[in-house]
Amino acid sequence: MMAIKDGWGESQLTTLATAPVDEYRKAFKAHSGQELRRMLANVFQFERIVNASEEMREVPRRAREALKQIGSEVADQRATRGALWRELLSPWVRPFCLPQKPDPSTID
Repeated sequence: MMAIKDGWGESQLTTLATAPVDEYRKAFKAHSGQELRRMLANVFQFERIVNASEEMREVPRRAREALKQIGSEVADQRATRGALWRELLSPWVRPFCLPQKPDPSTID
């Protein structure tokens, strides 16, 4: 994906268009920062081509699906982490957060 910045061959395009979404996901997760931005720019450049072939349209579609899966994984991890923290902290936080029932003996 990094090599298609300045041009691509038919074999590169076929490889990208037929690669499983899981391979895109692994490649995206293996890079960060400038390298990841360059990879994303390279695969999404095909969306700007007016008369794009079916293979050219397939590459950004697969990349987008991989990014959705990564986003879903991150959301699940955050939800799990949040539930764990709520469970760990609930004995200390709950007495301060829950409304207290009034004591009937103190009501006039």
